[in-house]
Amino acid sequence: MTRRNSQGPLCYYMLGYAEQLAMAPSATSSQPNGSKTKPTIKVVPKALVCRWADPERRVPLEVALPQKVQHVQEVVQIDEHFFERNSVYMVIELIPGTVDLRDYTSKVSNLDSEEARSVFRPLVKAVSECHAAGVAHGDIQLGNVLVFKDSVTGRLKLLEFGMGKFTQDDPLSPEDHKRASIYQLGEFLYYLLCHKFPLSAKSLNTSEGSAET
Repeated sequence: MTRRNSQGPLCYYMLGYAEQLAMAPSATSSQPNGSKTKPTIKVVPKALVCRWADPERRVPLEVALPQKVQHVQEVVQIDEHFFERNSVYMVIELIPGTVDLRDYTSKVSNLDSEEARSVFRPLVKAVSECHAAGVAHGDIQLGNVLVFKDSVTGRLKLLEFGMGKFTQDDPLSPEDHKRASIYQLGEFLYYLLCHKFPLSAKSLNTSEGSAET
């Protein structure tokens, strides 16, 4: 929907769990060529932020994690954050000409093996470099990967670290986090190739029934 305020229209895009993306025309960032672009602002009610990087609750973990791996080219960066009216505002790197992979795959048949490989390789690289820096993404799925509309091959951006963790601060070992990421990556690749997930509720119920007999 579209709202108006004293600074112009404000567009909200609802995400999976009571989170919002907003495009603020009044806020601009400079590009190397001197042009101006409108940054993306993610607005989250502070009451819904349950994971923080510090005891004082000044930095949401969702902000701290991508900032820790800002050297990883495939990670969407959060430039800054601030609090206003009981909400957290996250100023996110704008990536023009992209669409999330869930939307892209919903409009096309399953990718061929070459296309799937060209998407999967940079994703594995990004996840691997994050783990090397002590960061686990925790939610590797189609909706959290941006691809470029002009060419889905070879370039992507990983976003949404809200389910992520610093591996050194977690009861699970770094190796356990790596195993979890490998499993998520396997599901991701299977969907790219087969346009379905390897396990469904129906298949799980069937296997449980077989085990009981």
